Amino acid sequence: KQCGEMSTKPADSPAPERYAALALQIATACVNDCPDRAAARDRMAASLVRVGASVAASKGFIRQFSGIDVKLVVLPEYFLTGFPLGESIPVWRDKAALAIDGPEYRALADIAEKSQVYLAGNAYEVDPHFPELYFQTCFIIAPTRETVLRYRRMISLSAPTPYDVWDRYLEIYGLDGVFPVADTPIGRLAAIASEEILYPEITRCVVMRGAEVILHPTSEPGSAERTIKETCRLARAIENQVFVVSANTATIDDIPIPPYTCSAMSKIVDYNGHILAEAAQGGEAFN
Repeated sequence: KQCGEMSTKPADSPAPERYAALALQIATACVNDCPDRAAARDRMAASLVRVGASVAASKGFIRQFSGIDVKLVVLPEYFLTGFPLGESIPVWRDKAALAIDGPEYRALADIAEKSQVYLAGNAYEVDPHFPELYFQTCFIIAPTRETVLRYRRMISLSAPTPYDVWDRYLEIYGLDGVFPVADTPIGRLAAIASEEILYPEITRCVVMRGAEVILHPTSEPGSAERTIKETCRLARAIENQVFVVSANTATIDDIPIPPYTCSAMSKIVDYNGHILAEAAQGGEAFN
């Protein structure tokens, strides 16, 4: 299989149309040094233009040279903003968190529609039910522009989580909203973020709800040695018999951390733990 070619239908079902999944390893232009909200939004807008161009060009390149159509694209963790470096919840919420109906999500829907892909990624987000907080959210946007999945990260180093408002969160969203799975023509899709690949219970919860493909936006240190997250990507795929599509950042720019600290290791893993495609360190790449 090439270009992350995947098929998720049972053996006794009609053969599905082949498609490629794309883990897009792109640079993150962090907004921490932006002096105000307006400057941060301008930087995000520029990043969205770059993302849209990369998605369209990558899809065209893969189609031309493999004959397989890209129908699923996964972007890295917090690809529009980077992560908070000591900013308070109110400051980061104002500077970096997206509104559910805001211009950034509309731009992402434009990308999904224009390239006719399911577009997945991860962003900080404001929920109108909890206006004093923000959540780190994995999303999937369909080619129809509809957001078909919104998963709020359950275990986070630098963001509030549903656990912080657990009773109210369950009252509003129920368990369907805690561990969502999107039933789509390209398979049943679920998402987890970054370090959550280390916790088998989180993946198992969505697999028990029918997930066949686990989308894993991440921003993690790359290494020539096998890391714990790398081991867990393979383990989650094998033990749950699912595909894992993991997209890492190419660089994290505009913060003091060396930019190539979090780079490489974007990959697509099949249900036997075989790596179908992988990106090396060295910058932006599709695989």
